[in-house]
Amino acid sequence: METYSSGMVVGMTGIPACTIRRYIRDFRSFFSLSAQQPNRGRRYTSDDIRMLLSIRHLYAERKSKDKIIAALEGKWTPPAMPRYDIEDATKIIAGAKEILRETKKFSDKAEVQVQRATYATSYLYKSLRNLEDRLEKIEDELSHLKKMRMY
Repeated sequence: METYSSGMVVGMTGIPACTIRRYIRDFRSFFSLSAQQPNRGRRYTSDDIRMLLSIRHLYAERKSKDKIIAALEGKWTPPAMPRYDIEDATKIIAGAKEILRETKKFSDKAEVQVQRATYATSYLYKSLRNLEDRLEKIEDELSHLKKMRMY
């Protein structure tokens, strides 16, 4: 039987590691022994992953811990998790692609703005250095004039 590391399960389910540990602590008897390891080295089975997703879904439906336990024990049947048909999935993918394209446009515009700001900052620093040099020269000349007056 194939098992998965904690990092892989986080990536597969989108459930944060600390939440996975809490689910296992709160619903220990529903998980495999390898998932119940107290320290590093936890390994999760496909059944463990399904259990994590079910628990997350039930919490998202605002079910109490007692209701979740009843559902996991088969004493209560929760409403089915939402399913998408091919048309819905196609629309979701198209929407995600559009968001990606728009994000890329904004990213490109931001990159241009960063380049302009970098150039402007560079020009500003150069101007400030020139001004600093000129002020130092004027200061030196004034100091020289003061010395001349004293003699």
